[in-house]
Amino acid sequence: MAVFYGQTSRYELLMRRIHRLAFLIWCTYSIFILSFVIYQYIHFNFSLGSFLALCIVFGPIYFIADYLRRKDQSTFHKFSSGLRGETAVWYELHRLNNAYHVFEDITLPGHNENIDFVVFGPTGIFTVEVKNHTGNIGYNGEELTRNGDIFENNFIKRSMDETLALHTYIANSCNVTIFVTPIVVFSNYFATLNFSHDFIRNIHIIKRKFLISTILSGSAQTLSSTQQIIDSLNNRTYNKRITFNKK
Repeated sequence: MAVFYGQTSRYELLMRRIHRLAFLIWCTYSIFILSFVIYQYIHFNFSLGSFLALCIVFGPIYFIADYLRRKDQSTFHKFSSGLRGETAVWYELHRLNNAYHVFEDITLPGHNENIDFVVFGPTGIFTVEVKNHTGNIGYNGEELTRNGDIFENNFIKRSMDETLALHTYIANSCNVTIFVTPIVVFSNYFATLNFSHDFIRNIHIIKRKFLISTILSGSAQTLSSTQQIIDSLNNRTYNKRITFNKK
């Protein structure tokens, strides 16, 4: 089994906490309003006019809170969908043997976006960008599309930027020139890739089931500074090394 480094990022933990807090606030406010109405009805013979007055006062606040809750749920749904895709790829990468090192959630100096996974082993070094979208994935000659529409983000450009950033980081930190292979992997089972080939602008764009074979088919690179590269990459993960040993 591959050796893994890193864990859940600060951003992922923060998103989960924000979602839970927003949901807790909405539930607390709803319970308060319901309890107030019941109390007034029991003790003060709550009239229809009083109920309407209460709706006028608290109704807008309730609907604003509900809108914010729904908006937060929509944002969290997109986030959690991406997280599920990364988790599926995380399990897939366990199929690699212990000659491979997998780094999760790499952040490089001067590069705002994180790299989902970096895989380093006998067949080279790879950046793995994970997408969990469904639908028909195509290519219009410039960008990837889903059901004929261009994605909000340019995944091809992002993958190329990640690859260049990693190449530069290793060159500067380890004084090693190494070829980095970019991979964009669609993790969702219901994604269909409509390409004549899976290699677009020097990027492998594949489904999850082809991830391991793509990594194993890479070109071997002889390096004298393997441990230095491992240590350098480990320093860019969220936390210290986590090793999974197959019993």
